[in-house]
Amino acid sequence: MPVTEPTAVRRSLLAWLETDLGFGLEEIRRLDPIRPATSTEPAPRADATPAPPPPRAAEPPSPRTPPAPDPAETARTSSPAAAPARASGFRPRVGPLAERLGSPEKRAALDTLDAEVAGCTLCKLSRGRTLAVPGEGNVDADLMFVGEGPGADEDRSGRPFVGRAGELLTKIVEAMGFSRETVFIANIVKCRPPGNRDPEPDETASCFPFLERQLEIVEPKVICTLGLPATRKLLDIRGGISAVRGRKFAFRGIPLIPTFHPAYLLRNPAGKKQVWSDVQTVARLVEERGGVVPFPERLARNTGGAAGGA
Repeated sequence: MPVTEPTAVRRSLLAWLETDLGFGLEEIRRLDPIRPATSTEPAPRADATPAPPPPRAAEPPSPRTPPAPDPAETARTSSPAAAPARASGFRPRVGPLAERLGSPEKRAALDTLDAEVAGCTLCKLSRGRTLAVPGEGNVDADLMFVGEGPGADEDRSGRPFVGRAGELLTKIVEAMGFSRETVFIANIVKCRPPGNRDPEPDETASCFPFLERQLEIVEPKVICTLGLPATRKLLDIRGGISAVRGRKFAFRGIPLIPTFHPAYLLRNPAGKKQVWSDVQTVARLVEERGGVVPFPERLARNTGGAAGGA
């Protein structure tokens, strides 16, 4: 291999530099030579036994994949599965009539609520009942009557207002131009108080959510409360029923008119004239609210008469 003379090498480098300067390069940086990587560890002897590889460090879990749970910890902290709900055999006693008059969705909601009432044990009244009395009537009723609680006849039958007071209420409802099948009837408590006493505050507090739900489902245009306990619960008043009967109030936006309970009229027949005046106001208010009086000829025929004489 021929040896290049230093003078020739020098001339070649000068020509290369002149070419770079012609392209505007003003400096030439020196690059460090690339050296092969060397190990600081001594080379193993040929007769030496190779050392085992160092243990591999545990890799941290991926941030996208959570570590698998410890089975023992899972068994200790997991909550037990909820027991399946027990089906109720309760069926509304006037269901077919209500289904014919009301919408299926409302009927289904009331059936579910009735089953809850039938199995309720929230207050002490449940311990002495024969049957719970949820309520009955048209699920699309424009008018809803609310009494205080079941009596002995209602406790045996599971239906509201079926005793003597109930027969009188039916006459009043028909004289107004309605029928039991076109209104909805309920109470503030769904089980009979002992001896037909007034419901106590803890009893009405436990049961009142059922009535609230009935009002939400039925959505009546007008409410008529029967007697002082029902009126006090819905209006939170302190006066007597005589001071408020026949006057217009409202419960959560629904017009409400109180009147005497039919049981009071059985003991005080002279009060029928006042009740008749009150329920005429109720019927007119239903129409003013866009509702329907199904039998207006009855109302026209009985206008001016006594409620109990229809």
